[in-house]
Amino acid sequence: WEFASKDFPVYSQAMTNLPRHPWSEVEEFIQDKLEELQAPPKLKKTIMNGEQDEEKEDKVSITRHFIRKQHMQTLEWLQTHPNSYCQDHIQPKLSTIPQAGRGAFATRDLPQGTVVGYAPLIHMGKEGRQVLHIQYDNVGIPGKRHAHDLIINYSFAHKDSSMILTPYGGMVNYINHASGDKANVKVRFPDKELVAHKPEWLHKDPDFFAHAVEKIGLSFEYIALREIKEGEEVFMDYGPEWEAAWEEHVKSWEPMPGSEDYQHSSEFADDPYLRTQSEQERNPYPNNVQTMCIASYTSDETTGDYVFTEILRETTYRW
Repeated sequence: WEFASKDFPVYSQAMTNLPRHPWSEVEEFIQDKLEELQAPPKLKKTIMNGEQDEEKEDKVSITRHFIRKQHMQTLEWLQTHPNSYCQDHIQPKLSTIPQAGRGAFATRDLPQGTVVGYAPLIHMGKEGRQVLHIQYDNVGIPGKRHAHDLIINYSFAHKDSSMILTPYGGMVNYINHASGDKANVKVRFPDKELVAHKPEWLHKDPDFFAHAVEKIGLSFEYIALREIKEGEEVFMDYGPEWEAAWEEHVKSWEPMPGSEDYQHSSEFADDPYLRTQSEQERNPYPNNVQTMCIASYTSDETTGDYVFTEILRETTYRW
């Protein structure tokens, strides 16, 4: 990875979401899954667009299902593991802020002081802004332009520091900005040592972080400033400098050339069919949309033929 030469905290080591659990649990789950597959097919209740749908079968790969299962614990387990966090306090939905896209919403009533979310932080010590400065190829858009990668929109930084901290915890990056009393969460560093948080790192300088590769040692907790009701959108105050910069951006913003042909990927997903070459000549895809094939086949042990295997649910899209 080129990032490795510019103090990005991961070298070439593969990153994975696979849980580190005893192999016996893996074997037990696979055996249960095989027995389930041999049983008569049955319909399962799924959640689609916020509503229950009992007419579709939940088709999930064994690996995806295993990962999801291993991250679910009982309340009793959480109470006996003080260094654990409940990660389903918030969920993404369409934000109440016009044109803001999605936001984070409380899944249950959250008392004041609740750790609403938790996120380890990817750090960049000295050359973060250089790493994130990219040149767009501008396919379908005339001219060249340079800009920071969009990941910087989710990062925390100080104008007088080279440090950049980027959260990668579940759902927390959906939390939108609100100032004053409308903000109902704030970030803070944990007051205890965790796998991904070492309190002594708070006293290190950017040079330390520039050389702290293959390590994550800082995290954020997102704390409820007041009681948050179930279904209420979660907001955080990004700070007066961010708000002033945003207001200036809105005043000076102008649509890019060709933006009148822009089509959001969620609208494009309504078309379930891929277009042939001749169809694309008559009805081309929008310039801002790219299609991608995800092939997944397994070899049938009996016939030797390759059989398509579903990886994602039927309602899941990748964009």
